[in-house]
Amino acid sequence: MTLKERLEKALSRKAELQKIGGERDFTESELKEANDLVDELRAARTAAEKNREIADKLKSINADNDDDPDDDDPDDDDPDDDDGHRIPLGGKNLKKGYLPVRGKSVERLANRIAKQVQANGRKALDSNTITPITLDTNPIPLDRPAGRLLNLMPVVQRGVPRFEWLQQTVRENNAKIVAPGAVKPTSNYDVEARGGKLRVLAHTSSPFDKYLLADSPWLGQFIGDELLYGLYAELERQIIAGTGDGSDDALELKGLLATTGVRQQAHVIDRLTTTRKAVTQLEKIGVTTGGYWVMSPDDWEALELARTADGHLELGSPVNVAAKQLWSKPVVTVPELDLGTGFLVGTDGAMNLSTDLQGVETLWFAQHNDDAFRNQLRARCEGRFELEVTLPGHIVNVDLTAA
Repeated sequence: MTLKERLEKALSRKAELQKIGGERDFTESELKEANDLVDELRAARTAAEKNREIADKLKSINADNDDDPDDDDPDDDDPDDDDGHRIPLGGKNLKKGYLPVRGKSVERLANRIAKQVQANGRKALDSNTITPITLDTNPIPLDRPAGRLLNLMPVVQRGVPRFEWLQQTVRENNAKIVAPGAVKPTSNYDVEARGGKLRVLAHTSSPFDKYLLADSPWLGQFIGDELLYGLYAELERQIIAGTGDGSDDALELKGLLATTGVRQQAHVIDRLTTTRKAVTQLEKIGVTTGGYWVMSPDDWEALELARTADGHLELGSPVNVAAKQLWSKPVVTVPELDLGTGFLVGTDGAMNLSTDLQGVETLWFAQHNDDAFRNQLRARCEGRFELEVTLPGHIVNVDLTAA
C-alpha cells in the first residue's frame, strides 16, 4: 500500500469514527482504534513531509538554487525559529543568567502558538513550542521594582539531568597579627558536594475547540501566558516552601524552609526592627552589598503602612515605596508565601535555579481521551528545575509576625 493510499484509508476511517461519535458513545475497542488512528495519521503526515523535503532538496539541487518557489509559508525571517535561541547540548555548555517572567520570550511563545493555530487548525495537533530561558546577565536596576522572585534569582542551564554543586558549610575566620617566626592561625572554611536532579514541573490546559483557537488568535496568546504564569507561580512556591528531601522520588523541590544552615531572625518589637536586625546579622559576617527581600504581599503592605506612635519616623522611613525597597534592598512579594514568613537573601548568588538547556516547552495536542474526535486541543506546559542553595549562611529566615 502506497503512502497516499494509507493516508486516504486512515482519513476515511477517521470520518466514520467521527460520525459514530456524534451519534453515540465510543466502545472500548473504538476508543483504542481512535487513539491508534491519531498516531497513524501523524506518522503518515510526517512521512509525507519527509518525502516533500527530499523532493524539494532534489529540486533545489537541479535548479542550483536554494530558494524553493513553491514554498508558500516561508519562515526565514521568523526570530522564533532562530536556532540561536537554543544552546547546544553538552556538559561544558553551562550558562548562567536570570529568568524573565514577562517580555519577549513569553510574547514569542504566544505569537507562535497563535500563528500555528490560525494558519492551519490541524497543524496545531503536532505543534511543539519551546520558550527559551533567555540569559539576561543584568540584575534588576536600582529604583526599578522587582517583578517576581524569578526575576532576581540567577539561573544555571545544565546539559545533564543529574549534577553536583557545592554548598558552604563552615566559615570561621581566625586571622591575627603574627609575631616573627610564630605559627600562623588557621581559618576554617568547608564546603560539601550536594547532588542535584532536574525535576519536571508541568500542567495542562482544559480542552479548547480547534476552530475557536483558529478564529481567535489572541486566545492562543492568552493560554500561553496563563500556563507560563501558573508554572512560574508554583515554581516560586516550591523555592520557598517545597517539601522535597532531595531524593529521586521527591515530588517537590527542597525549598528554603527545609534547607539547613539558613540563619534565623526572631520577631523583635515590630517588622521594621526585625528586618533591620536581619540586615545586621549579615553585616556581622561581611555581607553588605547585593541581595533582596522575599515576603508575602500582606507583610509588604504592613511595612508600607508602618508608623511610629506619633505617626512618622524621626529619621525617615527605610521603606521606599516607589522603588519597592526595604533597607536599600529590592523586595519581591510571593502571593503563595504565608503571612509572617520572609527571607533576606544577602547575596545575589546565595541560591541558584538550575534548569535544562531546552527551556520551557508548550505542546498543543489532541491525544487525551477522545479530544481528537471532538475537535478539541489542549496545551501542556512543562520545564525541568532544581534549587541550589550554595550559601545558606547568607540567607536569613525572618519571622515578621509577633507570637
